[in-house]
Amino acid sequence: AETAELAHGRVGHRLRPLDRARSRRTARRFLRGSGSAHGGGSTTPTLRHHARIGVPKPGTGEDNALPRRARFHDAADTRIPMPSIPSVSREARLFDPPEAFAKAARIPTREAYEAMYQRSIAEPDAFWLELARELHWFQSPTQGLDYSNAPHAKWFADGTTNLAYNCLDRHLDGPRKNKAALLFEGAPGDIRVLTYAQLHREVCLFANVLRRLGVEAGDRVAIYMGMVPEAAIGMLACARIGAIHTVIFGGFAAEAGRDRGNDAQAKVILTQDGAWRRGAVVPLKANVDKALAETPCVKHTVVLRRTMNEIAMEPGRDLDWNDVEKSEDELCPAQAQPAEQPRYIH
Repeated sequence: AETAELAHGRVGHRLRPLDRARSRRTARRFLRGSGSAHGGGSTTPTLRHHARIGVPKPGTGEDNALPRRARFHDAADTRIPMPSIPSVSREARLFDPPEAFAKAARIPTREAYEAMYQRSIAEPDAFWLELARELHWFQSPTQGLDYSNAPHAKWFADGTTNLAYNCLDRHLDGPRKNKAALLFEGAPGDIRVLTYAQLHREVCLFANVLRRLGVEAGDRVAIYMGMVPEAAIGMLACARIGAIHTVIFGGFAAEAGRDRGNDAQAKVILTQDGAWRRGAVVPLKANVDKALAETPCVKHTVVLRRTMNEIAMEPGRDLDWNDVEKSEDELCPAQAQPAEQPRYIH
């Protein structure tokens, strides 16, 4: 009966036994998802229904005898009064940064930002070419935006660069070389810190592994891993040699690996024995094994040992991440790639 009363917008009025039985049936119809107590599309109780369940009709004067909390709203307005709730989705206050912080910032003032924005609108080509010079280019671009084939846009189309070089190599000649590039804390509490120099070494090693496995510029590599440093190392290694990577979320099942591997026509899958997620081990390698039964394009998997759960390794196809790196060179020159060359498949 209480459920029926709530469904009809009233609380606190006791129904007679016959009315309770009728209200229970009404409540059951309401809670089954019919949209209203009568199976229609409206949740507004009608005067006819008030008569059926034997309660006073709103607006007839009969309901004035009920306690105030038990009275119905007018049929045109069934909203239940609620206390005023302050909205936090609109914020008009401004908090100025400390002066010393602002002076050291790349864009120190709001006025400087507005000036940059207006220039980007008035002279977009010159503006973006100027910013592009802050990156490393094997061949500097002479054109910013090419919109001649609208709606398909090209940026810096005549320039060549390498994303891995810009992430790592250009920092190796200065003080940033021995600063942390990647700080990792795993689920068990293990911590790893890789400086720019150390990360550069790891990326070069694994880029050479990919080359030895036959991965060339334009080939696709699938990454089905947990959030470990080797996932980033694999992405940067692909970029270094011009390969295209696609990341498969580690929480997805084997079917996702199969479908994305086939869609991308991946030659190699990077994975691990398992990954910790909410205190449990996700069997990534076992999922890959299931996916590979229907993914003929994949020739090799490289497996990182992380959770040390039992896995199957197929000779000739499955390779241990640490073992394959032992015989590789620590140097791998970054390949110059066109600025518009795809780097990953989302």
